[in-house]
Amino acid sequence: MFILNFIEEYFLFHLRENNIGYFEHLQRSLVISSDFIFGSGKAIIHAIIPGLFQTSSTDIIDKWHPIMHAKCE
Repeated sequence: MFILNFIEEYFLFHLRENNIGYFEHLQRSLVISSDFIFGSGKAIIHAIIPGLFQTSSTDIIDKWHPIMHAKCE
């Protein structure tokens, strides 16, 4: 039972809740996380040199916020 509960809680519940398949979720999450990785690099550079990448963090938030808060169809 432990394994079935683990699979349900950590693999299936979130996918069912958002009506999305595993591989679609995987692809979306990897795309979003790569954007965040590059964005965090830009934010670090901006912290050191304030004149560079002045809006990069806000741009990423503005890009992903509506997508992440929209219900999957």
